[in-house]
Amino acid sequence: MVLLKDYCSEFEAYVDKGLLEDNGINCVVYEDALASLYPAPDLALGRIKLYIDDDKLELANRLLEEAAKEQTPEEDQE
Repeated sequence: MVLLKDYCSEFEAYVDKGLLEDNGINCVVYEDALASLYPAPDLALGRIKLYIDDDKLELANRLLEEAAKEQTPEEDQE
């Protein structure tokens, strides 16, 4: 398995995990015990990590990019 992404929020990690699993990508969320005790968004210590199968890296990145675009509000058109 390979690290796909790390998160400050457990919620965000599990949302992405659900999206990937819905698309047939096996993945695991690893949460360091310090992540819940000492949340520190700008430190690598205690971050939540999402791992996926090596051969699905490109597909997983594409799915997450597409999902992020869908969640970004479109600019108002005049």
